[in-house]
Amino acid sequence: MSNDGSESLAPAPNMFSKSTIKTIKGGTFVAAEQYLHYNIQAKEHHAALKILRKRVALGAFHDAAERFDPPKCYPHTREAILKKIMAWVNQRPEDLSLFFLWVYGPAGAGKSAIAQTIAELCVEAKLLAASFFFSRTAAGRNDNSRLVATLTWQLMQSIPEIREHVLALLERDPTVVDRAPATQMKTLIVDPLNMVSKEVLNQRPRFIIIDGLDECVDRQSQEDIIKFLAQSTRQLASPIHFLIASRPELEIRDTFSSDVLRPITHTLPLEHDYQSNEDIRHFLTSKFRELRTKRPHLPQSWPPREDIDALVEKSSGQFIYAATVIRYIESRRHQPEDRLKTVVDLRSSQTETPFAALDALYLQIFSSVDNDQIDNVLKVLGALILIKKYKVDILASLEELFGYRSGQLEAIMGDMVALVEIPTSQWLPVKIYHASLPDFLLDPSRSRTFFLDPPRAYANLALQCLRFDRERWDHRHLARAIECIAKSTPTRELVTTLLCFNPWQMAGDPEFRYKISTQGPVFLEWLEAQKSSNTQCFDLRNVQFRHFDKWALECLREMPQKYQALLPAAIRLYSSLFDSQSLTETGVNADIDILLPITHKVHRSYLTVWFSHHWNDVPPPFHYLSDLLSDPSRAAEFLVTERHFTNFALHCAKLAFREIPFQETADLANDAESTVLKCLCLSLSRSAKSSELIQFLRHHAFHPGPPNDNIPAEREEMITATLKYIKVSSNLPQHFMLIVPLTH
Repeated sequence: MSNDGSESLAPAPNMFSKSTIKTIKGGTFVAAEQYLHYNIQAKEHHAALKILRKRVALGAFHDAAERFDPPKCYPHTREAILKKIMAWVNQRPEDLSLFFLWVYGPAGAGKSAIAQTIAELCVEAKLLAASFFFSRTAAGRNDNSRLVATLTWQLMQSIPEIREHVLALLERDPTVVDRAPATQMKTLIVDPLNMVSKEVLNQRPRFIIIDGLDECVDRQSQEDIIKFLAQSTRQLASPIHFLIASRPELEIRDTFSSDVLRPITHTLPLEHDYQSNEDIRHFLTSKFRELRTKRPHLPQSWPPREDIDALVEKSSGQFIYAATVIRYIESRRHQPEDRLKTVVDLRSSQTETPFAALDALYLQIFSSVDNDQIDNVLKVLGALILIKKYKVDILASLEELFGYRSGQLEAIMGDMVALVEIPTSQWLPVKIYHASLPDFLLDPSRSRTFFLDPPRAYANLALQCLRFDRERWDHRHLARAIECIAKSTPTRELVTTLLCFNPWQMAGDPEFRYKISTQGPVFLEWLEAQKSSNTQCFDLRNVQFRHFDKWALECLREMPQKYQALLPAAIRLYSSLFDSQSLTETGVNADIDILLPITHKVHRSYLTVWFSHHWNDVPPPFHYLSDLLSDPSRAAEFLVTERHFTNFALHCAKLAFREIPFQETADLANDAESTVLKCLCLSLSRSAKSSELIQFLRHHAFHPGPPNDNIPAEREEMITATLKYIKVSSNLPQHFMLIVPLTH
């Protein structure tokens, strides 16, 4: 025994002469009769694990704490479906020809409950390799950005032979997790699995569950996910098979019906019977039996058989209806007999829809809420549905948002217990039981007077955010408030409140500075869109733009004197450059680093957000700055004139011809040269005549050398712009005709 408590390593002949060795630190023994294999883990790969861990959506696991008490099939129900799925899962790899099982059905059909139950059965049988449960309201689980990393993390546990390959690859190239999901799938899953022998893989689980694919909010991503999973089955030497559960959305249905997917997909529609009526009857009978035990006054003959028959018929195969009915009847504040009679007596609309009975039940539950509380109930539900990503669903956060005392929200939502779960702890989330409730509330034809109109709901939420104690605000409160404002209708109350709101005042803190720089354009765009609504909105727009002007000018005054003279022209030019070139966020940031290599952390933070573009359909910040700097009534000392463009043109020319050195890597050299030359051309067209600039260009522009010969189009454009600027057609250097066509 060594000093550290591990067993000493004896010489190989003695060590392998017996199969009774207990443990050895740093390695793993696998015994098979008289043979032992020792696998030494040379590295722990801490850095690679950290990289991968950051991209894992832990809440997407089938047993995640975030999904505590997930829906699952009630005992002795859905047995026919579960048996059919498990028979497919248990196929031998060599017999597998259908790699996908698509389980689909409408909201309330029990897809997630089936997926969860299958996951638990497969874990028990050691058949589950990985799972991912999407959720449209949970960040990290409502898009495809974390899907592959999450599956990879689980596969490293269920198929440990791939662990070394995956982590070594991540250490060599940490950017893999930033690639497209299809690339990640090939690199992190397919390639490592293909390095493991078939004999070993045949002893490992290779079944993956993906639930709620329709809750991936980007519809194109839904299609992409299916396609790159299908591609992986063709690339794998020993394939994985997938259960995918979703609503039958158009993109998903069309993809599974394509020539590529149809031959390898088995479909299982849940709208067909599969004994669902009998399963629902069993569920209702069992739950009523439990209720009679809790309420001794209820007779054993209750409820009458005809009432159960009526509930089964109203369910139309939807377990969500039956589950909601039970929660409604179980309310401690009411008599079960009265609640059951209310449900049985409900009449749905004459025009039957797939959700007619469920809608009638929902309407009854909302109608039972006190008139003085229904607005509060809808506001709370609006927060849970529309801004859950800001963690407002935590009970304490929700009460804080609405200014409720501890315990007050539970009283307000007392009549909602059939639809919403209120936790016993302040630090647990308030949960809407099923996705069919948001569907109902957001559809005016179904929810009628209880319709949750998103623009008005966002306006109410914006007011709640703005009324929150500003002394306790952090950058997340600001982001939440502006997102709500940007999606709201300008109600009189909201506009009045915003007249006293100055988000730019908060920019002293670095976190606030970044948030206001990124969220501010969203706010300004909303103000521009609303200014013609009425006089009050027009006044609000002017007030807020004055706040913006003051903040932007103060930022410019913080800059070093050298850059104060260059930045205004750079901002004005970049507005034109962006329009003509459609530069990406990365390109803009990289380019401005070349043009204005500012090193001060705070000053760089301004540049990073001013010259970026990552808002869908919202102009980037430099557009608003450009408008400011071109307006004599707003720009103060930073009004851009020909003098600014002249100075900037000389700066760009010195960069282009290496009078001022700039850093560029080999792969970005052409981009850097191109950016500098484009800015030089744009600034020359706006510059005043300057003898210094003319002399510099005469000396450099017409000589071979830098700029890079790999970008001849930009070189020629630069020379043309130079000729136009200095207005010279003779006395040029002798070799000029070799550089540009005679027509110049």
